Amino acid sequence: MQVRNLRMSAGLLSATGVGEADAKGNVNGRVQVELRAQATQARATLSLTGTLAQSQFRRSN
Repeated sequence: MQVRNLRMSAGLLSATGVGEADAKGNVNGRVQVELRAQATQARATLSLTGTLAQSQFRRSN
């Protein structure tokens, strides 16, 4: 299964990304997260790895 053009938002937080899961339940993908406040803005790129049961997000460069 593939997920493309993923878009999420909640208040000051927004995220976009892509991901996929294979037949064995392994997942991988990438999510770009942005937090916007009046005085500052923070961005991070996260990689998604693991399995459907135990997914992990890690900050990537």
